Amino acid sequence: VKEHMGWAAAGRAPSDIVKQMRSSPDVLELVLPDWIFTGGRMHVRLYYSEPHALPATLVALRLLTKRPGPIGVAEQDRQIAEASELLLAFQDRGFAS
Repeated sequence: VKEHMGWAAAGRAPSDIVKQMRSSPDVLELVLPDWIFTGGRMHVRLYYSEPHALPATLVALRLLTKRPGPIGVAEQDRQIAEASELLLAFQDRGFAS
């Protein structure tokens, strides 16, 4: 995670691992290596933001897993909404806008 966040902070993350969320444009998704375990595979995602009021600062919002396939898309939609709510709470406390 640290290496991937370093790439994102420096603006050097490969374009295939950083995605802006259409439903919440202030939230970005950092695609991390899948977590493989005896029961299968989980996709690992870090949702974060780059608040305009805090230049060169990345705010990690949620580090989560989601299942592959259509069920994972529904999980992802919920996770993005939760990350967006956390960002709004962060901004409401006066940390960023």
